[in-house]
Amino acid sequence: MSAPKPALTIVDMQNDFVLPGEYRVVKNRFSGFMNTELDFMLRRLKVETLAVCGTQYPNCIRATVFDAVSLGYETIVITDATSAKTPQIAKANILDTASFWRFRTERETCPSRKPRPRWCG
Repeated sequence: MSAPKPALTIVDMQNDFVLPGEYRVVKNRFSGFMNTELDFMLRRLKVETLAVCGTQYPNCIRATVFDAVSLGYETIVITDATSAKTPQIAKANILDTASFWRFRTERETCPSRKPRPRWCG
């Protein structure tokens, strides 16, 4: 008989999630830009387009995308890599912001990207 699978997976953000050569930005507010060096890092790397994913459309995603657009970045929200408390809240946020955000699926945005483990988002 095999051992039961754990109900919880512990993720070491530094070693399991950040791949070699990637940058790590720790955010303490809804927006990934507020009180972080994200804008500075992106500008040094000459990044013009952002693909945003995460959780809580009405809070973190919305705040980050509004800041990104305000700072002049072309911004794409990856719909199948984002979420909200309910599918209805996610859909309402997509409809509410469709006039100034672009929405795509991960496959539409990164067709040749190798899939990461499911827990990576």
